[in-house]
Amino acid sequence: MFSEAFSDIYAKRDNSLTRADARIKVVFAVVLLLLNLWGGTALSLFIFAGSLLTLIYLRIPAKTLLIRLLEPFGVAGVVILVKLYFIGWSGLPEGLAIASRILGAVSLILLLSMTTPVDALLKALSWFRVPRTWTDVALLTYRYIFVLLEDAYVVYSAQRVRLGYLGIGRSFQSLGTLAGAIVIRAYDQAMATSQAMRLRGYAG
Repeated sequence: MFSEAFSDIYAKRDNSLTRADARIKVVFAVVLLLLNLWGGTALSLFIFAGSLLTLIYLRIPAKTLLIRLLEPFGVAGVVILVKLYFIGWSGLPEGLAIASRILGAVSLILLLSMTTPVDALLKALSWFRVPRTWTDVALLTYRYIFVLLEDAYVVYSAQRVRLGYLGIGRSFQSLGTLAGAIVIRAYDQAMATSQAMRLRGYAG
């Protein structure tokens, strides 16, 4: 199923990185994120390449990595195009610098998420005295990502059966319908979850 590409099944494999203490990995990731933010383009690209090579070494499927990196690559490409459009070729170095930081940061988070189960990561955040409200929201967000992905897959499958993606025009129309349906479903689910939590005495 499509949602498997976003689950933490790879974080539950037995290897040297998954066995490492989650608190150490969180500190390591934060330090590298700061270096990625304040360092140069070369350092950000080095972090990106190192994280990607580590994931490949851990035998993460290329298809899974591609799915998770499609959006960051898209954002990085848009940043470069915007810089070129408004500033010209002189804005290319700045665009590349921002794009490299985006890819470096995303690759670090990807490495952390694919080597640390969600429960271990949330325990580490609690140990660092992260407010419980934040961890509660993070847990609920993670839980309902897969609910929404399954809903999206059902709508997408129904659209494909009805030839909703035959041609560019119909594809864009179907994607718009799919996006609208998921937004409405997310809102309805949020209201239902909030009401259920209040009924159970949650006051966070």
